[in-house]
Amino acid sequence: MNRHELFFDLITLSVTIDPLGTLPIFSSVTKRMTPAKRRSAAIRASIIAFAILAGFL
Repeated sequence: MNRHELFFDLITLSVTIDPLGTLPIFSSVTKRMTPAKRRSAAIRASIIAFAILAGFL
């Protein structure tokens, strides 16, 4: 795991905790990504957040 993946995973965790509050962070982190990559990152973050939340039910 490199630094970029670790950073992305930490952002994903923070999105799980406060999704609306971290929207500006996600936006600034992904501003240099293409729209397709940004969409892919958002979907990945959503799936990981769902899995974490479902795991605690």
